[in-house]
Order: sequence, then C-alpha cells, then structure tokens
Amino acid sequence: MQMISSEAGTRLAKAKAALDAAELRVDCTLDDDDSKAYARCHRVFCGAARDLADELIASGYHDLDGGES
Repeated sequence: MQMISSEAGTRLAKAKAALDAAELRVDCTLDDDDSKAYARCHRVFCGAARDLADELIASGYHDLDGGES
C-alpha cells in the first residue's frame, strides 16, 4: 500500500474541501460573488494539486506500478 503524508497532501485536501463548499454556493453567473469565490478556490486547488504532483514525481511515484490501467 502506498501512502501520502505530507504538507502538500494536507494542502490539497483543504483546498478540495473549500472548493466543494464553494461549489455548493455557486450560482453559475459570471458577475456573482459566489462564482468569483469559486474561481479563487479552484485556482488554489489547482496550485495545490500541481505541488502535490511535483512532490509525488520527485518521490518516484510516477514510476510505480500501482495496478492502475
């Protein structure tokens, strides 16, 4: 079993939780404050995902065979 325990993983989990909460409030109108907040949460999530992916690559996870197709 492969485990992730890092600051980047925590950051990603918190960003995803904030994104999910913002998604529940979004009204899908471009001028809406909730839509802008969602867009900010999305940018934070994407940055956290990139940082975690970089950390995983640096740790060699991209070369592991985890049984995925």
